Amino acid sequence: CVHGSRDDNGSMNVLEVRRLAQVLLRAIESVDDPPAAVLQFLLRCYETDDLALADDTAQGRFEAALGRATAARLKVHEPGGGAAESAVEWLPVFAHMGRLSADPRLPALQAALFERVQTLWKEGTPVAVNAAAVAGSLQSADSLEMLQLSLDALEQLVHRAYVPGVGMRSVQVGAVPPLTDAANLMAQLSTAEALLSAYAATGRVPYAMLADELMLSARKRWSVEGGAGIGAPRVSARVTGGRDLVAQCQAARVLNRLSRLSPIAEW
Repeated sequence: CVHGSRDDNGSMNVLEVRRLAQVLLRAIESVDDPPAAVLQFLLRCYETDDLALADDTAQGRFEAALGRATAARLKVHEPGGGAAESAVEWLPVFAHMGRLSADPRLPALQAALFERVQTLWKEGTPVAVNAAAVAGSLQSADSLEMLQLSLDALEQLVHRAYVPGVGMRSVQVGAVPPLTDAANLMAQLSTAEALLSAYAATGRVPYAMLADELMLSARKRWSVEGGAGIGAPRVSARVTGGRDLVAQCQAARVLNRLSRLSPIAEW
């Protein structure tokens, strides 16, 4: 939303973003373990808009929420502990926090989360989950070693699951699933997001080119009757298995990033 909220003229609707930030901050004020997505949104507001959390009271409440989240995650994600899927959500949050905070607890927590995320980099993991894990680690890489491990995992995933002219399978072995398989749609989106993160980290053009190809394929294959589909007002529940909002949010993120790189105006 921070990167994608625009008014009718295509300008950032900053006041709407600020209002949403204030609403969310009040909502998590008494929550011991705030949601990762909310904290990531507020961190982006804090970093990109000086007025979103401008007054001392708001900043104090935000910092207290970050402290509660850190304490809660330290209990859950001790080395080797916690669900790997949860670690995928939280790794970018604490990597982001690490760039803004000198909290000495953060490096160990980030290392524990990265260790859990790596357990999803394997052939038996659904492609969408594997790709999301790689994307999270690429966005969070704070060392050359972490970056190289993440890039290697991405290239192995593409090698196992990419079908030229078709896109990504939803599973890494076996036949290509049906075209309207919800998991297959999420596989395209998650892999495209990971590829764009790889491009941002390395500047290697083939990563961006493949992301562009996957989104072209996704838009073509998941357009349905009435014009709905990727880039339309909503994705049909029949296509996404009821996860309309999740798919649209992810598609919006990917298309927003592609629009900065691609000459294709419709992105």
